Amino acid sequence: AISRATFRRIRASLAQTNFEKFDRDAFHDLLLSEVTLSWSNKLRTTAGLTRMRKTTRQGSPTKYTAVIELSTKVIDNPFRLSSTLMHEMCHAAAWVVDHVAKPPHGKCFKKWAKHAMSSFPDIMVTTTHDYEIQYKYAWACTTPKCGVIIRRHSRSVDPFKQVCGRCKGALMEIEVPDELPSAYNIFVKEKSQRVRQ
Repeated sequence: AISRATFRRIRASLAQTNFEKFDRDAFHDLLLSEVTLSWSNKLRTTAGLTRMRKTTRQGSPTKYTAVIELSTKVIDNPFRLSSTLMHEMCHAAAWVVDHVAKPPHGKCFKKWAKHAMSSFPDIMVTTTHDYEIQYKYAWACTTPKCGVIIRRHSRSVDPFKQVCGRCKGALMEIEVPDELPSAYNIFVKEKSQRVRQ
């Protein structure tokens, strides 16, 4: 396993390498010329998204392109990168190749997901990114019966100016509490350990 700091340094080149490998082996080189990758620090609750664009010029065929945005906040290891990238590439293929955007996780998406997983059986393509997001900061409501905990990537909550959204109680900064993992998180953790071995 690599450290988070090391991953941050290599994530862009690793994403591009994976993109080219996935495109070649799972998508028959159909995406490289029409899809670009970018990293976003604005995506804070989702691992990635695909922005689709349709360009129509008179006298020219309609052009379908896409930009896959990957979250710098949520994607913090190679396993999440591969899983998210493959998921977003299925959206891109549905758009660029089949010209289908809706429903986002419909038959066309599932067709590409099945094809991708047959080429890369170690990468599970699901319809959602259900990752436990690592936050740096947390605040708790001081009202005993409320129990609200607010988590953020930056110190954006000012407890002297802001109150609990549920009960209007005072907020107090706390250590980020560990969350109990969901069944999906446990599955992903076990699968990622097997992939690393």
